[in-house]
Amino acid sequence: MSGIAGTILVTGGSGSLGHETTYFGMATYRALVKFQEAHAADILTPAGLLKGTGYFAKLTRDYMNR
Repeated sequence: MSGIAGTILVTGGSGSLGHETTYFGMATYRALVKFQEAHAADILTPAGLLKGTGYFAKLTRDYMNR
């Protein structure tokens, strides 16, 4: 996957820029956790969470759709 909001997961092959897939595997999960934690004030704090969950739930979707 080329990334979550600019986070590069792989540089070549399936999932790289221009070769994106819809697969949500462990690399994507880990990147989503990092993304959520990087934007904790907007995504995690309102939900009473301290750590990223890796789930693409409402607060994460709302943040990304801004």
